[in-house]
Amino acid sequence: MSISVSIIGCSCSLIPQKTFDRSFIRFLLFSTYSSVAAEKFLAHLQKDQANVEKALNTVKAKLDSRSITQVLERCAIDKPQLGVRFFIWAALHRSHRYTSYMYSKACKLLDVEQRPQIIIDVIDEYRDEGSVVSVKMFKVVLNLCRAAKDANLGLWVLRKMKEFNCRPDTVSYNVVIRLLVEKAQLDEAMDLMREMGLIDLYPDMITYVSILKGFCDAGRLEDAFGLFKAMKGHGCMPNAVVYSTLLDGICQHGSLEMALEFLGGMEKENGECKPNVVTYTTMINGFAEKGRAVEALRVLDRMDDVGIKPNRVTFAAMLDGLCKEGHVEEACKPENLLLNSYGNLKASDFRVVQLEASLGRLCVTSVSRTIECGQFSAPNFILKIYLCGQAAFGPPR
Repeated sequence: MSISVSIIGCSCSLIPQKTFDRSFIRFLLFSTYSSVAAEKFLAHLQKDQANVEKALNTVKAKLDSRSITQVLERCAIDKPQLGVRFFIWAALHRSHRYTSYMYSKACKLLDVEQRPQIIIDVIDEYRDEGSVVSVKMFKVVLNLCRAAKDANLGLWVLRKMKEFNCRPDTVSYNVVIRLLVEKAQLDEAMDLMREMGLIDLYPDMITYVSILKGFCDAGRLEDAFGLFKAMKGHGCMPNAVVYSTLLDGICQHGSLEMALEFLGGMEKENGECKPNVVTYTTMINGFAEKGRAVEALRVLDRMDDVGIKPNRVTFAAMLDGLCKEGHVEEACKPENLLLNSYGNLKASDFRVVQLEASLGRLCVTSVSRTIECGQFSAPNFILKIYLCGQAAFGPPR
């Protein structure tokens, strides 16, 4: 019996194994599951590749996310440029509008992130064919660049617009500026913003916030405040988002005393510039991350003075900071007091892993009482803290 089994195993190994590449598998799936609409679009694409958009305009079929995805899947096998042109044409069709998810999906299917040359080839095809290209078409291409997170490609596309007599607008510039900021190319982003003024375009709130956040994340606070003053000088008045972005940068890279002074200036402002719950939470989180959670309690008092209610994120940051520093009794006091007023926390709002490192057996009972007085149903949470306390300090005496 063992001999026969080995012979069978040997004979099976002698049979050549067929391997199928991904393109062939995609082709089989398309052939099996493609919709009638997708097949019609693809038939016209293959029939008249010299005038793609004109051929597509004659198709009488329903254009939806399913048919678009199926056409892209088929084109991705051996005609990715054709897929890009179809995607651009479909984006401008009156019966369909893309979401950011669809841009990401198209970018993934056509592998734009790894093969940016596809986009370059499509733009070159438009030029060689003498196609009429609109600003809207370029915006679709720029959104593909954003989905691919390719700042260099986005900048190349922006420059190409002029060759087609297309004047970029503020939205077009913002896409590229945000890409540059995400790649930490802040000086290049500033150059683009200055360039906007040379062609009678004005940076908007999105432009300023994007670059401000980039400066703050990089710790370039002086540049951030310079831009802050410039935007006010250009008539773009900062709102709470701008102030909160600057405050976050100060907390991360500056001094907390400077942050408190800045917060005080915000509190004197009127309208949209007044601090909100996000602003105060940013301040509290800044204190907590720098090991000064007890001082953050004063920020909590300031919130109460101006009538702003803390939210779950505020409480989580406050308690997390206090517990990590070993101020468990202090952690219980504000929570117990504020839960009676707002009672909207859940056990999932706490960073249990970090709490475990600092909570011991002495605070198990007090934390349990605190949780029970709020709107919690968290026996597992209490048990986890209790077991952690036992592991760290031994059983209660």
